[in-house]
Amino acid sequence: MSRSLLVGLMLAASAGTVVPSIALAQDSNAPAAAPADGKAIFQRALDAINRAHAITADATLTPEGSMLSRAYSASTASIKARRASETSSTWMVRVTGSSGEQRVDVAWTEQSLEGVDHTKKTVVERPGQGTPVPGLRLAQVLRLREVLSPQPYKDALAASEFTMEGEKTVNGELCDVVLVGASGTSKKTRWAIARSDSFPRQMQQVFESASMQGTLTIDLKSVRVDNNVTPDLPAEELRVDVPEGYTEDRQVNTPSVRPVPGKQPVEATPKAEPAATPSPAPEQPAPAPAPTPEPPKGPQAAADFELSTPTGEKVKLADLKGKVVVMQFWGSWCLPCREWHGTLSSSVKTAAGEKASEVSTLALAVRERDNQNAVSELAARSASSDYKLLLSADSVAKQYGVAVFPTTVVVDKDGIIAATVTELGSDGAAKVEAAVRNALGLAAPASEESTEAAKEVATK
Repeated sequence: MSRSLLVGLMLAASAGTVVPSIALAQDSNAPAAAPADGKAIFQRALDAINRAHAITADATLTPEGSMLSRAYSASTASIKARRASETSSTWMVRVTGSSGEQRVDVAWTEQSLEGVDHTKKTVVERPGQGTPVPGLRLAQVLRLREVLSPQPYKDALAASEFTMEGEKTVNGELCDVVLVGASGTSKKTRWAIARSDSFPRQMQQVFESASMQGTLTIDLKSVRVDNNVTPDLPAEELRVDVPEGYTEDRQVNTPSVRPVPGKQPVEATPKAEPAATPSPAPEQPAPAPAPTPEPPKGPQAAADFELSTPTGEKVKLADLKGKVVVMQFWGSWCLPCREWHGTLSSSVKTAAGEKASEVSTLALAVRERDNQNAVSELAARSASSDYKLLLSADSVAKQYGVAVFPTTVVVDKDGIIAATVTELGSDGAAKVEAAVRNALGLAAPASEESTEAAKEVATK
């Protein structure tokens, strides 16, 4: 409001003049006012992501701390994401970038994961999310799982501790900075949420445990949020490129045919045959019988194994028949596994409810130079009592084709594999919960996200 207008209103009021109400227009480009508390910030962010249909951003990953710096290198990447359909809660996400000399091109489609293996000059695609391609671990960190998931900001909204750290300009945007923590754990995440579009410009995982200290920071620049139902981002840009000279190894239920630029097939024009005197048509041989289609693959039985606990107890999978078995393949060296311990334990408890006694949760340690490392690492987690630790599980991981860690395998009461889950965060939690519920014969929750997760698990 201008100074002269304000003075005029004051004089009119003092003279008893009736002043008509005036609607003061706000600058539509002005940043939104700061919410009252941390949860309100994430609720506003949730509303914003639910309106979005496509997002692009440039990202940088910066590790600080000796252990984190050994596990991750400073990296840059481009993130492109688009909803699978107008009404879907599933996002198709592609991450392209580099970490040192390693080039990364990984894409999550609606039902598969594909990536480029530059060493083998191959593009690989597999159903589910566990395609073993170089750079997958880095891409998983950069794909913004908590934001681009069927249940955005689930962990942040469920947090018990919010520390408001004020406003700060981050990567060119005025942001509200909130430190989010979960009660009883050392896990903390610092978020910088832009007031202009309620999308993060920085996410920083803070590690303050006895075994690890440091930060893992993702900075986002050139962010573009598209709320149009038909966004400008073409769906084709959400698929990995097939470099010239590379082979394709795709094993999906519905093969995706993608034309190679500059190599469009051209139908040959048939040459005209000279006219000929009609002659009686020769007798045609009987058509060959159509090949019998291969029967669909049936349920896959879980391979049996026998492993030992740290106390020497022998555990055999066959002896657990009649229970739902949740197996987590992990290692003390695996940083994402440390967070997943608690998430997985909570997901199993949520899904099982009163049938928790019918579920056995196993932690199978692999690639350990010293088994004591696995014992110490799991013991440091608040959820350690929910697991039975099994050592030297490398051969079992090979039996189950596990190449990404952590990987969670759910086996039903009849010894049939119900689901193999490699996603983390809320995506992975939803799929584990759906698989455990199905295996226990429990009704799925009424929420749309959980229903979709149950359908996806059921089809794999």
